[in-house]
Amino acid sequence: MKSVRKSKSKGKPQRPDPHELEGDRVDHREQLVNEGRSGPVELVSIPADMVTALLAIMLDVDPKFIAPELIGDGKGTVGFRLYKQLVANWLDHDPLFKKAEVRHSGTGVHVLFRFDRPVEFQSVGDRQRWQGVVKAIQSAIPTDPTAPGITALTRPVGSTNSKNGKVVKVLRPGTPVTADEVLDFYGRLRSKPFLTVARLLFGTDRVSPCPVCKGKGRNLAAGDRVGHCYGGCGKVGLADLLGTFMTQQPGGED
Repeated sequence: MKSVRKSKSKGKPQRPDPHELEGDRVDHREQLVNEGRSGPVELVSIPADMVTALLAIMLDVDPKFIAPELIGDGKGTVGFRLYKQLVANWLDHDPLFKKAEVRHSGTGVHVLFRFDRPVEFQSVGDRQRWQGVVKAIQSAIPTDPTAPGITALTRPVGSTNSKNGKVVKVLRPGTPVTADEVLDFYGRLRSKPFLTVARLLFGTDRVSPCPVCKGKGRNLAAGDRVGHCYGGCGKVGLADLLGTFMTQQPGGED
């Protein structure tokens, strides 16, 4: 049940403040912009043109987009195994990603980069610039390709995911990042996209065997913008590299 303060006037009830909502917090969401409010999605979700400050960047790693054999069977939830088998390794391969907070959303994991101070937008141009930065960073690891950018919402710690009754927990505490650290990674991603992503996913410039063709004795060498598998699958694009972790979805989308 949502508890809403009644208006002191005899008119229509006042719009509830999400900070004051009570109840079981089922399917609540947390803003990563503006005031960082938490509450039912219909109360905290806002359009991009209302965003004036960015508090954090979220990457949504959803198991339905990850090849099941990479998660495997074992103890714990699918989301926990996804973190242990893949996400934790990716984060450890880059200075920025090492600072990320990870939450078990009840299904998958939310990777959060929290700024040490809000990134304030002084103009439409500022907002558009950061929209591009956020979408680029979200694409650096295998994430939900349909996830929103600066308007993304996370699930608050302690809230309940109604899809499975799981309570949202922190799997990895994070450390605040600066805007300059994020922009530095974004610069590397723009100038050397394949190399940056390869290092993030595999921790090295050369992967053996090649993760695309998996040919015996064939190595993948990461160039700045493409990879090369000599004697195997040849030139490898960024989508091919990310695709080695992802599963084909209905409708032809990765």
